[in-house]
Amino acid sequence: MRISDIKTTARRLIAGTKGSYALYAIAIMLVYASLLLGFTPSETGVGFNLTSLLISILTLFFTLSANFTMLLVARNQKQSVQFSDNQLAFSRHYVWRLLLLYIVQGIFLMLLLGVALLGVSLIVLGNYLVTIDTTSYYPLAFTCLGWIFSVYGVIAVVRYYFAYRMTAYIAFDRINRDPDNYPGTLAIIKDSIALMKGHKWRLFLLDVSFILWYLLILMTFGLAYIYVLPYTNASEVVFYEQLKKA
Repeated sequence: MRISDIKTTARRLIAGTKGSYALYAIAIMLVYASLLLGFTPSETGVGFNLTSLLISILTLFFTLSANFTMLLVARNQKQSVQFSDNQLAFSRHYVWRLLLLYIVQGIFLMLLLGVALLGVSLIVLGNYLVTIDTTSYYPLAFTCLGWIFSVYGVIAVVRYYFAYRMTAYIAFDRINRDPDNYPGTLAIIKDSIALMKGHKWRLFLLDVSFILWYLLILMTFGLAYIYVLPYTNASEVVFYEQLKKA
């Protein structure tokens, strides 16, 4: 399915589902709250960081709840949606497994980012050494090695960010299939990597195709997010469903 077809299907899914925008209402309000906190001065910053983290987690789970509900609608397993469906991901079968899933993914991505930061440190060290030793090959070696680590780290972070994007949906399906035989976090991550093999670039293009919509969000001071958040997430839902059918 082409990117344009995915987006068209997503628009039809939203338009044909009564209450679809209400599903994302809390997630949108939390995003606005997060933005307001960003402009609110804090004396220590500790309370701000904890509050921002809590808001980010809540935003994630309310968004996942809406996405899971829209996935059921796309499969004709649910004919209508209710406002209470935005709490789906908070149920005991999902919440701790999903939280652990995102924590492990975050750790993996941070380790890869650490490789890139190590590369930057080596480049800085190489530039410093060249100022005190112009005859040695060590500055050049450190700089070259730094660039290798930096480029590799950045590419790896982007690659695995897209490889992990389907983990929540896979976990949702596996839990629904048999909650007592959940395969575990690492197995879900491996399944997502396998599912996204050969499709990461297409998902990247799908994300990039919304760039004008993100500019519209800036131009409308966030008001357009009311439409864009459901649209982008429904497109991701359709993308996943097409991968499963392929």
